[in-house]
Amino acid sequence: MKSLFQRDNKKNCPFMLFLKKRFHFLLLYRKISIKLQNLSNVINITKVSIVSQMISMLFVRLYTYY
Repeated sequence: MKSLFQRDNKKNCPFMLFLKKRFHFLLLYRKISIKLQNLSNVINITKVSIVSQMISMLFVRLYTYY
């Protein structure tokens, strides 16, 4: 069995792949939250905040799953 820090042919160890996946999720979440904040300045704030909370919950679930 491979260790977490053992590299494969592409010079990536499983641990680094895992970190990259998480980092990708965080970047995506950040982009979406910034867009939602910009929207909330325009539209009714309560609706947007509810939607942003739902999206953040979804991302937290995905983040903990991977």
